[in-house]
Amino acid sequence: KQLGFYERIADTNFAVGTLLKAPNNPTVYRFSNSGGLQPIFSAEVFNGRSYKKDLIKIITAEIAQSLPIGAPITDVNTLYPGDLIKIVEGPTVWRIQSDGAAHYFPNESIFYQYALSFKKVWTILKSRMERVADRVTKIFYPDGVLVRGSGSTVYVMSDGQKRPIATAADFNALL
Repeated sequence: KQLGFYERIADTNFAVGTLLKAPNNPTVYRFSNSGGLQPIFSAEVFNGRSYKKDLIKIITAEIAQSLPIGAPITDVNTLYPGDLIKIVEGPTVWRIQSDGAAHYFPNESIFYQYALSFKKVWTILKSRMERVADRVTKIFYPDGVLVRGSGSTVYVMSDGQKRPIATAADFNALL
């Protein structure tokens, strides 16, 4: 029932920031937030951005040709929407948003609700973070997630707020 309230947009095959490579092509790409491929300029840029070869997913040449090619990644300093970062001095993880904000995850549970992997987090210096993000905000549980604290009340998350589910019938209606 809940899915009917959301607008359907174009299908996606990969999470933003996924590293992709077609066979018989040396170029490694980053899947962008606009649904295209960003070629990574060189091995030095790849290594300087702390990318890892074991995170590259091999795609068919047909898939690679079907996706638009975006601006290449030519330096190690630019952060792109979808990048996951943490500062050397602390454990907090941020995700760079398309509006320039850096949203942080207040705990691991919320991080995992977004189906993310700590393997994709790269570490930067605090001074660089201050130059990158123009504002920092908290990421909340995604809409529709059910949470419960130490009490018996179950809540559904909606617009960053917990909404109590009053009865079992209400709970079942959400399923």
